[in-house]
Amino acid sequence: MHPRRRIPFFNPANILSLLRIPLAFAVIAVYPSPFWAAVFLSLAALSDWLDGVVARRMKLENPVGAMIDPICDKIFVAILLIFFYLTNIIDTTFLVIFFLRDIYLLAGFLVLGFALSFDYRRSRLEYKARVPGKVVTIVQFCILFAVVAQLPYSWWLMYVLVGASVVAIIDYTRHAVKQLRKKKLL
Repeated sequence: MHPRRRIPFFNPANILSLLRIPLAFAVIAVYPSPFWAAVFLSLAALSDWLDGVVARRMKLENPVGAMIDPICDKIFVAILLIFFYLTNIIDTTFLVIFFLRDIYLLAGFLVLGFALSFDYRRSRLEYKARVPGKVVTIVQFCILFAVVAQLPYSWWLMYVLVGASVVAIIDYTRHAVKQLRKKKLL
């Protein structure tokens, strides 16, 4: 058995993920300029794609990096949504729909974490991004792009987001139940 290689926290892949947080503030700083807001939003989307590519190519894949990427996505989106909500660009319904999947996943994560804390040895579950979750993130970035670029008729993307969120919720739930059954925790 090979010893596990220690991967530093501040590696190129994680730095690309963490870059999304200041990019959210850059979008806010230049808003309502649609061009520059779209440029910074595009850079954030590019960093979301590149961090995984860099992690795989440089063999930096690890559980910490796998958690940092979606956390940075959530922070990026949350910063912009709160700004858009506080400046009356989006309403409460829009905000709730945007966070529908994330609220569900957070609740599930907290319940699982609490339940599994009683039996740590068997509790090693895989918390990894899945394709439907990535689709939701892409749709969220598209909606944010439509908002900052002030594109007309972009409200229909909310329907796509609701559908993608429902599919992601079902997928993550099925995956968690499958893992729990495999570990004989359910």
